Amino acid sequence: MCESICSAYDCCVRFFVWVWTAIWEPVWSWISSTYQSCSEESCIWWCLCCNKWVCVIFLIIIWVLTWVLMLVLWVFAVVWCIVCGIFCLIICGILQFGSGGSGSSGQITNS
Repeated sequence: MCESICSAYDCCVRFFVWVWTAIWEPVWSWISSTYQSCSEESCIWWCLCCNKWVCVIFLIIIWVLTWVLMLVLWVFAVVWCIVCGIFCLIICGILQFGSGGSGSSGQITNS
């Protein structure tokens, strides 16, 4: 039982890595490449370069929404990791204390 609870904590740590690699890195890469293409695009003068500033505003909105999503995911993951870690320490401590400490079955043997 202790291993399954502590594996939830390990799963939580893997979630941190997954959020970073599966969400943040691709979105940041896309934002960077899109910004590059926006800045290289020629200005449309009749609308006061609206193509450039609309693109930048759109990227700012995407960036803010991504940060909000990341913040929500990180807060959820941190709370989950703390709860799993505390639960793991309590349950594993009780199981070890109840079994005699170092994994014995709790039975007294004569040596």
